[in-house]
Amino acid sequence: MRAVLGPSGEAVPDMAGSSFGRGAWVHAREACLIKALPRGFSKSMKNAVHTKPSEFALALRAQAERRAYSLISAAFRARKAAAGSTAVRDVCAAGRVTLVLVATDARAAAATPWVDALVKIGKARGFGSKELLGRAIGRPETGVIAILDDGISTALVHTLNVAELGSVSAPPLSAAGLVSEVG
Repeated sequence: MRAVLGPSGEAVPDMAGSSFGRGAWVHAREACLIKALPRGFSKSMKNAVHTKPSEFALALRAQAERRAYSLISAAFRARKAAAGSTAVRDVCAAGRVTLVLVATDARAAAATPWVDALVKIGKARGFGSKELLGRAIGRPETGVIAILDDGISTALVHTLNVAELGSVSAPPLSAAGLVSEVG
């Protein structure tokens, strides 16, 4: 992850890597942030940095969540995503799915056998709420979205990993974990 120096001497995450100014790079892992902030960034940016690792992690997570919703929205507009249980089940059956996102409050979607099968092979992930996923694609509440493009899926998985930085629980790795997180 790239960070730039803000106007008040704070380290600001730059997920897009396009902000102007002197930057520093760090792995998006808590241990690396603890080592980098504030001393390592101060040295790299040749200026005093006044950001605590926890503050930077919160800003990075917020930026990653916004980016994740933007990626979902872009995929849907480009017709590289399907939304809703029936549409997602159909593209899954056709073998076109690269990633399925299940809203953490979508208990019914998480309990379906085809989502369970996707979780077991690592193609399903819990993220967001039905309201926020629906808002991202311009629809009412949506509990499940399938991404149909490898590039978008890769970017989304990376972004979701960053969004979970410092969170108490890791992403669900089993169907039981997905269901318990959803339920």
